[in-house]
Amino acid sequence: MFPGFVFCLAAGLCLVAAVQAEPTLQEGRLLFQSLCVQCHGTQAGGHEQLKVPAIAGLPDWYVLGQFQHFDQGRRGTVADGPQAMVMAATLKAISEAQRRAIAAYVESLPRQVPAPDPAPALEADTNEGRLLFQERCMECHRYNATGEQVFGSPPLLGFQAWYLRSQLLKFQSGARGAASPKDANGLKMALASRYAETRQDVENVVAYVLSLNQPALAAPVEASPFESAGAP
Repeated sequence: MFPGFVFCLAAGLCLVAAVQAEPTLQEGRLLFQSLCVQCHGTQAGGHEQLKVPAIAGLPDWYVLGQFQHFDQGRRGTVADGPQAMVMAATLKAISEAQRRAIAAYVESLPRQVPAPDPAPALEADTNEGRLLFQERCMECHRYNATGEQVFGSPPLLGFQAWYLRSQLLKFQSGARGAASPKDANGLKMALASRYAETRQDVENVVAYVLSLNQPALAAPVEASPFESAGAP
């Protein structure tokens, strides 16, 4: 047998193996059901009582990026909260291929429209929120908050009011985005969050982002098994 043929055959076998190893949505669904549904819900709509965000429809590049942050200690610290610590521990137990499968499945789920904030701490001014968003947030998250991969900026649509608020405050306090100099996007967000100088600014921006969601596209949010069991 000619050496060149042997090389081509070996390369072909490697290519076939790589294709076969590529995760499928079915694998992602099964992994999600076994690892994620207890907190994020069957449709990945999140749950405020558990302090778990909605993640349905998030692009896979963002999900995988956050997985990496959790795995490498840039997220999931004590300052980030117990839910983030659970995420970090879960991710350390699965492979890169399994992470890709979960990320692909999450992206395939229809984005859900968050419910209105039932009891905002302050009465929000959506118009003021729009002005602040356009001045400080739009460049990265785009005018309609759909995000931009080039900047590593996720879509903000689909996230609940409490989650948007809590993450903005975490960036301001350094609990998120400041754990590592390697997290360039996190550091950028930590700096940008300071432009919401008051709690009123935070509420205004959150209210404006919520207003960009389209209620007509809303999908029902199914209860988490933990909630069904009466979790506090």
